[in-house]
Amino acid sequence: MVASGRKRQLALDTNVLVDLAERKDAAHSFRETFQQRGYLLFITPTVVAELDGLSCYGEPAQQVAAHRALDMLFEWSIKPLDLATIQMDIAETF
Repeated sequence: MVASGRKRQLALDTNVLVDLAERKDAAHSFRETFQQRGYLLFITPTVVAELDGLSCYGEPAQQVAAHRALDMLFEWSIKPLDLATIQMDIAETF
């Protein structure tokens, strides 16, 4: 059970951001549905790094999508999530 007054959080994967950037209906429906249900949407530093890598080294279509995803985060109400050091270590190991 979620404590009253505290919004639920959902961390999005890189693929979701790329799908949003490519204007895929399913991705936008997913985002809108969870936001309407009161979820705060986040991306982890790993996702930011993956989008940055795609924007620099991906295929041309991936570069465009990654740039758009990074540019649209604010408009989509998706925020970067700061992870504690231990969480970063776990993410890097995984």
